[in-house]
Amino acid sequence: MRKIPAIISFLLALVIMLGIFPMLADANFSNGYPDKDIEVTPSGLAKGKQTIKVKVTGTATPRPKTVWTQGDYDIWQATRNEGDRVETQTFSSGDNALPMEKAVKDKINTTNYVPASLQDEAGNRLSIR
Repeated sequence: MRKIPAIISFLLALVIMLGIFPMLADANFSNGYPDKDIEVTPSGLAKGKQTIKVKVTGTATPRPKTVWTQGDYDIWQATRNEGDRVETQTFSSGDNALPMEKAVKDKINTTNYVPASLQDEAGNRLSIR
């Protein structure tokens, strides 16, 4: 006799919890699932959790730069986007002063230029965390 109220209580609690904490998904496939470039692990019908890998595309506009500055002396400094500095002497003087020619390699850290959003071939937008 005690088992029936306990089972009912358990099922009621389960229904309430599922209503409060719905299943969370990382992607919303509102345009349907893509037809190609998709990998499901484990494949087919599976009991429990499945992982879906979908090929996505996105664009970003990296704008790294090197900034040349001159202090109170004839030394010029090139500061790169990573914070590294390269120094060179001055060519010419006064308002015509320019840094002498010196090679400065830009380092582009692509993690700084991650696209704001990605989308799969079906047009589903996926947010970046």
